[in-house]
Amino acid sequence: MLNLLRVAVGAVLVLVIAGPVSAQLKGTATSRVRMVRAICTTGPCAPAFNFRTGSTQIKKLRQPKPMTDRDIGRMRLDGVSTTGPSLPASLDGQITARVNYDTVDPDSDCVAVGTDVTQVIATSSLSCTQKGSTTTSCRGDVVLVSGVLDDPDCTDVQVFISDLLVEVFEDGGVGDDAQKLAQNGILGIGKTPDCDSGGAGCP
Repeated sequence: MLNLLRVAVGAVLVLVIAGPVSAQLKGTATSRVRMVRAICTTGPCAPAFNFRTGSTQIKKLRQPKPMTDRDIGRMRLDGVSTTGPSLPASLDGQITARVNYDTVDPDSDCVAVGTDVTQVIATSSLSCTQKGSTTTSCRGDVVLVSGVLDDPDCTDVQVFISDLLVEVFEDGGVGDDAQKLAQNGILGIGKTPDCDSGGAGCP
């Protein structure tokens, strides 16, 4: 049986969308998530860094065979700038997700059947090219990590990937919030309050 890895992008997270088997067999179109500045408790996680735009693209995925080390997309940040440190030569990306194996295994040989685990599923090494004197643009392939979807006994079991968290860090800073530049999300642009009318947010 051809196993399909079904990925559907919501506004912030990648969500599994249930549907009839006939629809599942068509797979899911290439998905793209927008990147925004990573925010921690007191503001930007890495306040010395900012960027203009960013996105992560995940290709349509099918799993006829183990997919370890497979290029599954691209990650990019454009207009990266700093207020102190030198512009980066490279950045590190990471995708964490919930991986759920279906309970149906036709030949009963998949040890992961029925499991539901949140784990790092892919990484990216973004190479940066300086644009002018004050900004740089960074791009890299997204690659599945070893141990994810690589068991040949499980290629006949459907796998659901959901709750994606896409993050970009300074080079060597993966897992350190103080070095996190970006993550997937939506940026809401606010308006200046009308203080003449006593609007909220006025002194």
